[in-house]
Amino acid sequence: MTVMTNNATQTRRSERIMLTVPLAASGVNAEGQPFNCPARTVSVNRYGARIQLSQSVVAGQTIELRNLTNQLSCSFRVVAQVGEDAHVAKQWGVETLNPELDFWGIYFPPKSPDQPESTALLECCGCHTLGLLPLSLPEVETLDAGGKVSRLCSGCGIEKDWSYPDKSGLDLLPSRVPEAEPLPGVASISRPSAANAPETRTVSATLPAAAASPAETRQDRRRYVRRSITIRDSTGRSDSTVTENLSKSGVCLTSELDYASGQKVTLVWPHPVTGQRYEARARIVRRHDLGGTARKIYGLEYLSGPVLVAARPLDPRALYWKLAVLIAAAAAAWAMAAFRLGMALVVPMNTWQPALELLMATLLLSLAHRTWRHLKERESRNPVRTMLHRTAASLLVGAVLAGAIGAGAFTGYRNGTRRADTLRLINDLSVSDAIEQSADQSETLDLGTISDYAAASNRLEILSHQWAQALNRVSADVGALRAEAGMDGPSKSQLSTLGELLKLDREKLNLLDEQAGLAAAAGMLPANERLAFWQSHFQALRRRIGQINRKRNRLVKSLAP
Repeated sequence: MTVMTNNATQTRRSERIMLTVPLAASGVNAEGQPFNCPARTVSVNRYGARIQLSQSVVAGQTIELRNLTNQLSCSFRVVAQVGEDAHVAKQWGVETLNPELDFWGIYFPPKSPDQPESTALLECCGCHTLGLLPLSLPEVETLDAGGKVSRLCSGCGIEKDWSYPDKSGLDLLPSRVPEAEPLPGVASISRPSAANAPETRTVSATLPAAAASPAETRQDRRRYVRRSITIRDSTGRSDSTVTENLSKSGVCLTSELDYASGQKVTLVWPHPVTGQRYEARARIVRRHDLGGTARKIYGLEYLSGPVLVAARPLDPRALYWKLAVLIAAAAAAWAMAAFRLGMALVVPMNTWQPALELLMATLLLSLAHRTWRHLKERESRNPVRTMLHRTAASLLVGAVLAGAIGAGAFTGYRNGTRRADTLRLINDLSVSDAIEQSADQSETLDLGTISDYAAASNRLEILSHQWAQALNRVSADVGALRAEAGMDGPSKSQLSTLGELLKLDREKLNLLDEQAGLAAAAGMLPANERLAFWQSHFQALRRRIGQINRKRNRLVKSLAP
């Protein structure tokens, strides 16, 4: 199946309406000759129009157009030639040089970034201003049933009721104007032909049906309504497009696909409330090529009334499972983001990771919300049961998300604290190792005289005091890590090995203290006995320190990954 989509409206600055308006054009043609001739619009928007003109003009030049329905004049800049009708005239795109002037007599609201479900030409019930207004599909259904919608009217200055324009119109024409031949299926602004008829503006649309009489056309009024519709032929080719106008007997639309007059097609559009599909068989009765584009205007008449196509039954359990998975994934993303933010309160870390996880969680919650809305449409119509379902689901979702965020933040803070303690332990171990290496260098020097032993003893006394303070800090760090639980930091076996290392370091520290204390004992001996005392006692302590160093090295190797 080939599917085509209409994206033309995405580049316009305002909505356009396919409307035939009689014009008087004047200016200088491409040959430099002045001209003054009739013209007409093919479509109009707030900032310009597509017009048919028998004269050749040049892009960029200025021409003067007079709207024969309200006698307003305005200068327009020729943008480019956009097509040529072999039977009528060339088509040109023109842009107004005075956008503040209400040249067409139609209010075009500012274009919204959100594509409206539908757009319709409506009339204010108070001041009879015409406006091209965005509508929801339920509002279109209300208007089709003869109802009205409320909108702010720029003419009245307050909110007023709006409805489809009456057949006769309410705006006075200043004088009789020549009629412009409308394009097939295109709405037109004209006036009665009788000279003594009331001078009013008539908003009507030519029905793209087979040989409809004027009386039939008046009874079967066309409404300018743009809404999504799909046209599909017997081969399965389809084009998603929008209608130009509607009536009870037919529809006018544009499409890039090529259909022949008399060809039968299927029209598909959504139900305005339930979203189910309507289908209707139709026949193409008229077509008109739009010059400069592959799109064509088609007028279709219904061959059968619309039929509501039954939607395939949807198991709500599948939606509940989908909703549960989306909420669980969103909760996991929220928990991970809270975990990282909790860690960031204690230790510095990158902020792009929690930001990315928060964005992911928001997207998942958006999908979950859409699924929830889809599920609500298929829930039981029992209001009590529906309210209980929604309340229970809201409380459950809130509890899951709050629990995930709380657990993530608490765990992240705990692990951040553990990581900070681990970093502190590593720093204290490095300080302890540096002091120990200085002590080892002092203790392993070649000593030959009494003064050498005395100097080494004094250095060891200073270093042992510093090392004792460093070991106290390391012991406090290990104790804090043992009291904490978390993913970051050393494991229990590593902490146990660190405890054994601390015991050996304490033993080694005691031996160094004994070496430092030999100076006081040697000072109490006779001078001729001091060297022998140093050699016997200092060397014995050195051998014991060497044994401890060998045990310590084996434990350090076991800590290596």
